[in-house]
Amino acid sequence: MVSEKFPDITKPLLEQTQGVKADLFSKKVVFDPHYIINIKYTAGCHYVQSVIGKTIYGTEELRLLHFKNLELNYLINRHHELYKRRSERAKQLNMSFHYGFSDQQITDEFNQMLKKAKPIE
Repeated sequence: MVSEKFPDITKPLLEQTQGVKADLFSKKVVFDPHYIINIKYTAGCHYVQSVIGKTIYGTEELRLLHFKNLELNYLINRHHELYKRRSERAKQLNMSFHYGFSDQQITDEFNQMLKKAKPIE
């Protein structure tokens, strides 16, 4: 979700934000517990390496809404905090490197998201 200003908690969230589809965040998150024996996610849970059983994913009715881009200053400050908190392993593997982007890079990406954003239905 993306919004130019931080949402007002007294109003419905979906009336104040818009969405941008991001395949990286369209994660496989719903599984039938009667059929699952093992689930192994990659780092960040962006991909499932192995699932034994049935998987439900990719339906338009089920959306994973990420509350990351709710106002530019919040986003910049959050990136700085998350960059400082990266583990040694994350640093070695260059994971979460995007949290180290410059304020200008974050601003540019945020503005691109705003241009692509559509109402969440």
